[in-house]
Amino acid sequence: RKLLKARRSGVVSSVEAALFTSQWARAMQIDAVWVLVRPAPRGPGPAISPASYTQGLLAIQYEGELRWQDPTCTVCAPYELRPDMEGASAYAWGLTKTREPTQGLLVATTSGDETTFALEASAALSLRLALQSGMADRSTRAAEWLAENATLTKVDGLGTAGEPVTATVVGGAPAFWPEADPDGSLWMGWVGERRWVGAPTGADALYEGDALTWSRSTSAGVTTETLTIVDRRVPAETLATLREVQSQTTLPEPSVSPEDEAEGAAEGAVEDAPPPATED
Repeated sequence: RKLLKARRSGVVSSVEAALFTSQWARAMQIDAVWVLVRPAPRGPGPAISPASYTQGLLAIQYEGELRWQDPTCTVCAPYELRPDMEGASAYAWGLTKTREPTQGLLVATTSGDETTFALEASAALSLRLALQSGMADRSTRAAEWLAENATLTKVDGLGTAGEPVTATVVGGAPAFWPEADPDGSLWMGWVGERRWVGAPTGADALYEGDALTWSRSTSAGVTTETLTIVDRRVPAETLATLREVQSQTTLPEPSVSPEDEAEGAAEGAVEDAPPPATED
């Protein structure tokens, strides 16, 4: 569409926003170009046709560094990109791919029926993006994104772009896994670490794959499960193998402190000692 027509409509697409912003940037003598992007969940795009490149970003050269701007993301901080726009095929002069995905962190700590979440970087942005739709009941939507069948009781930092977010829910279990695609694979959304801390759930275990690593360990009656996503597209075969490892449900033996172990050894030595000699 022509610029004037788009402005009169009051609504612009992602591609139009990138184009208009690049024109403004060049008018301000800022070295910027608009870039067509194929969303990362759709996989690599063809290099000969822009037909499947449905999103637009701005690439800015600043002090010898290439920076990216998402002109249609209303919850992104400056130079913060939606996770689906990172590590994605790009269509522009001299560019074939957007920047590498930003590492995120999500830590869920459960005590009783209450779970507290701490989210940083791309994890926090993913929550903000999830709340853009369904604005009528943000609390319900936030609870569903964080944990299944839970009720949100507290959230901090959500309204400040780029900042960490903390949230507390009652009930439910942390929702680390999205729904599978028709081929059985998963698109995990963002790379980085998802960690859960709570009551013992099974034996210590470890799985290391190309797309992800997962571990479970228990110490002093507290279990920590850590899921690290390396490649956001997780194959069905990887998931099947991981499920087998996770099914090791035998709980570990209660840990014994060095002091208790020493005390037990001393008691055993007394019990095994021969009886004292008696005089005839």
